[in-house]
Amino acid sequence: MSAKPVIQIFLNSLHDEKAAETARRMPYIKRDFKVRVCHPKSHAPALDGALGGEEGFFKDSGIELIPVEIPPLPPDDRLNHMEAFVEVLKKDVPDLALAAVPDPAGAAFLIAARAAGVPLILTELDDNPSLISTPEELTALHFSDMILPETRQIQRALNRALPSLAERPQVLLPHSADTTYIQLTKEDRIRLRQNLHVDEEKKMITMIAPFDHRRDHATLLQACAILRERGHDFMLLLVGDGPERQHLADQIHALQLQDQVFMMRDSGDHQDILLATDIFALCSHFEGNNPPLLEAMAMGLAIAGTDIPGISDWIRDKRSGRLAAPHHPESLAEALIDLLAQEKTRKKLGSVARKCVENRGSLGYFMPILTKALKTAIKENEEPGKSKKERAKEGNLAMQYISLQRQIRGLWTDVAPSLSISQAAQMLDGYPIHTQVDLLEKLCDVRVESGPLALLVRPIEKVLGDRLYEHLPLLEMRLLEKLADFYMQLNYGEGVEKLIEQLEQNLTKSILLHQFCLDRFAGLRATEKLARLYEFLGKADQREFYRLEMWDHMRVREGQEEDAYFHQQNAAFLESLGEMKLAARELQRDTLGEVRMLESVPIARLAPEVPRPDIQSKAKPLKSSPLRERAAGMAERKREKQLEKV
Repeated sequence: MSAKPVIQIFLNSLHDEKAAETARRMPYIKRDFKVRVCHPKSHAPALDGALGGEEGFFKDSGIELIPVEIPPLPPDDRLNHMEAFVEVLKKDVPDLALAAVPDPAGAAFLIAARAAGVPLILTELDDNPSLISTPEELTALHFSDMILPETRQIQRALNRALPSLAERPQVLLPHSADTTYIQLTKEDRIRLRQNLHVDEEKKMITMIAPFDHRRDHATLLQACAILRERGHDFMLLLVGDGPERQHLADQIHALQLQDQVFMMRDSGDHQDILLATDIFALCSHFEGNNPPLLEAMAMGLAIAGTDIPGISDWIRDKRSGRLAAPHHPESLAEALIDLLAQEKTRKKLGSVARKCVENRGSLGYFMPILTKALKTAIKENEEPGKSKKERAKEGNLAMQYISLQRQIRGLWTDVAPSLSISQAAQMLDGYPIHTQVDLLEKLCDVRVESGPLALLVRPIEKVLGDRLYEHLPLLEMRLLEKLADFYMQLNYGEGVEKLIEQLEQNLTKSILLHQFCLDRFAGLRATEKLARLYEFLGKADQREFYRLEMWDHMRVREGQEEDAYFHQQNAAFLESLGEMKLAARELQRDTLGEVRMLESVPIARLAPEVPRPDIQSKAKPLKSSPLRERAAGMAERKREKQLEKV
């Protein structure tokens, strides 16, 4: 009996919804494959314990878990991820590697898998492609042998944004839902509503979603104000956490909806809430993957949602739910009124929605299709002479890509770099266009004195002018930021003014605001760039406004955890932007707080209150000497003050 092929899966966490979904798929995958799960090593054991232990959703699963130590500095740089993953994968090369994007860490794993010689690379696309935020994610998609979009809508969006991937083998991998039918008695319903402190006679509308810029809670609240004005007796329960919690609370107060709308933190277990609910609402600016929507459909609830891709993929208006025009409170109110007034309509639409999930969201339906496609791909891959040269060539190309990334970083700091910009530009030949843009973006951080400026400016202007990333706004934003640096160095005032207009227009988009909540470094980068552009134009008021915005991105937001090296990463990132004073202030915040530093994390902090002998440490300092000198100077001044007191 031949050994089962090995599939190695990357997860960013063993405790989140993605890990739970992967764990639900395991019984089907383990029938035909040996499974290994690779994940970043946790630096918060206490938090892991609160979430169910280090193994998370894989406790007692018998699956091999491989923690990977990834250097936390420099932040917002995936090269350290790639190098760590290559080292792990080369120890025991699997037959298949699987990771999800949009996710820069997942992309780094896939690139490393190709460089390590993994025969088959699988990319799961589990959210809207417009959330792709780094060029590395496009490189990972290029190196993939098979793409697994979660829905038809995501598949269409990917092919529209990146037409070159349309010919790549694609197999749908939907999010699953528990379709176990629960018979609820009247007494059960009363008990559940009492636990939630809800009047059993009122119609209950529920929306389960993070309080962020992706969801359009504002339109739902305005629709509820219309319902109240028209005399409908109802209550709305908003379940979630996130940075917009206080803003929503203020809006509820402004609309005088305190008696109709209530907010609850999301515990992760939605069953009792949904069983007590009459109507499930989902109002969003954009969607991709929404597990609570599928949970509500599986329970046979009537759905009222926004008519946008990601929701309309599952809901057909007046067939399996009600859809309302985006950003249109009146339209959403009409849909809710229709469902509130007619119990028969609610039951009919809920029944159709449940059947839809049973057919399309059942593990027993789509997992056998996936495993069959994977076994066929392995068989074709093992045929004599079958594209082995091409795979070896791609593996070498991926390893060269990682090596070139390292060499380019050498140009950032080395006094006498081993590779000139012209040489690096010549080495881009042979890579696909998106990988060339990926490497070009890194070259933009090299000092202009090291090579010809036109070599970098013109290709970026062409990519932006041709709207190559028209459907990838986060990537387009990154290139605009790079172009801003060059325009300032060229003293091109007219170009700077045009860039400010484009950047500020982008900052009003929901997808950018959502990304800034997920990735504080993206927000820091954008606001710092605008502050510098206004400083270049001599507009002090606008500059100060964006400087204040930078501080907003450096704080811990609601629903986020402050890990052991939060301020260290902020300082290192600010330092890379040239913001030395702000970086030093971040280090001061680190020393004032009770931040537990890890042995493997470089430490740059002020001296302790009581002087003690220097202790030899293996930890490497931060790469920038100006920041180390500033920290050392601050420490010396502090010692002098202590001696004066004595």
